[in-house]
Amino acid sequence: MVVISYNGGERLIPTLESHKLQTYKDKELIISDDASPDGITPQIIEDWLSENEHYFKRVVFIKNEVNVGIVKNLRNAALQTTGDVIFQTEQGDLIYGPETIERISNEIEKQRLDGLRNPYIWLGYFKSFLMKNGTKAEAYIPLSTKIDFDLIEKNFEKARKMILEGSFIGGPSLIYNSKYFDDNIYPIPETIKNITDYTCLLWNFINKHRIGIIRQFIHWYELGVGLSSRPNPKMRADMDEIPIWLSKIEPDIGMEYKTAQGKKTNWQRIIREIIRPFKQVHKYIHWQIWTKKIEEESSPPFEEKMFSSQYYPDKPDGVF
Repeated sequence: MVVISYNGGERLIPTLESHKLQTYKDKELIISDDASPDGITPQIIEDWLSENEHYFKRVVFIKNEVNVGIVKNLRNAALQTTGDVIFQTEQGDLIYGPETIERISNEIEKQRLDGLRNPYIWLGYFKSFLMKNGTKAEAYIPLSTKIDFDLIEKNFEKARKMILEGSFIGGPSLIYNSKYFDDNIYPIPETIKNITDYTCLLWNFINKHRIGIIRQFIHWYELGVGLSSRPNPKMRADMDEIPIWLSKIEPDIGMEYKTAQGKKTNWQRIIREIIRPFKQVHKYIHWQIWTKKIEEESSPPFEEKMFSSQYYPDKPDGVF
């Protein structure tokens, strides 16, 4: 299990607690702080570890001397793991429930015994939340709906075209195979510093690698304040590097990406925004019917007390 942080402050405490409370026996925790300048985050991590390190089979705490960005921070942490499946969480997010890691492990082992090829990534489901007046409120429907996952399995080429237009899969869905981070495989260049999930998905789709599906809820995602969320200006700046990277992989792919990104006219964008609410209603109805089945397969979620207002101010300061 990997946790990456930057100015996370006390938001890290519920994140770390959700790792400590996992029922999986041989849990390993790698924490990597990316030179947080807030003056408190590394100390909060060290204080928490001094009381809770014994819950884990192995713990590594990396304190970067200089800020290296989300991509390198995650990879450096991943390379410290000893297992072959890596579950990554960011500050403020929680593992879905106390049995989540154990259930994911059992499902991946079952898939391997069933003869399924070992993918570089698996995708699970997540629920989003916001803190309002000190209380957790579930936010809009996660992007990683059943509709999207079914598309990956049933019409991979269409899903590939959609990923070139823009990420339609939420980052908290990803579970990594450790081999993805190996020197002879890892594809993300150093020029892209803060986009981990979308670049990983692009690479897998472009190379037509099989993507595994875990039909369980795996994460609670705090909407809009994560390290890789849209408000992060560093992430937005990295988007310009993506077509350059893709063109080096294959010139035609880089051109296809540019075409997909710019293919919609202003009128098409306006129409898309008009019909978006109707699509969301469709997804919402579908989600309500289907989500109960997924909840039965998932760990019971953590209790509401895990989302304490003590650790979740309504307006976080200095996250980016």
